[in-house]
Amino acid sequence: MDFLVSSGKYRTLEGAPPAPKPAGPPGPDALRHAAWEIGERRLADCYGPPASHVGLAMVHPTGGFAYWRLLQGWVEATARSSSPECRSAATT
Repeated sequence: MDFLVSSGKYRTLEGAPPAPKPAGPPGPDALRHAAWEIGERRLADCYGPPASHVGLAMVHPTGGFAYWRLLQGWVEATARSSSPECRSAATT
C-alpha cells in the first residue's frame, strides 16, 4: 500500500519499479574527452596561490606525482639573495 498525499487515498502497488542499472566506470574515450575539456580551460593558469607550496602524492608503490606553485616574487628574491656561484650555475 502507498499513501497518495495529493488525493488523501491509499493505493496498491502493482509492482516495484525496475532498479536502475549501476553505471560502470567511464570508458577511455569519455575520460580522454573530459581531460581535454579540463586542459582547454587552463584553470591552473588563472589561479594565483597565496603562498608558494609543493605537493607530493603516492600513486603507485614505485611512483608518485609531484607539483609545485612558486610565487614569482619568491623566485626573484631567492635568486637575488643566493651566492654568486649559485647564480652562475643557474644561468649556464
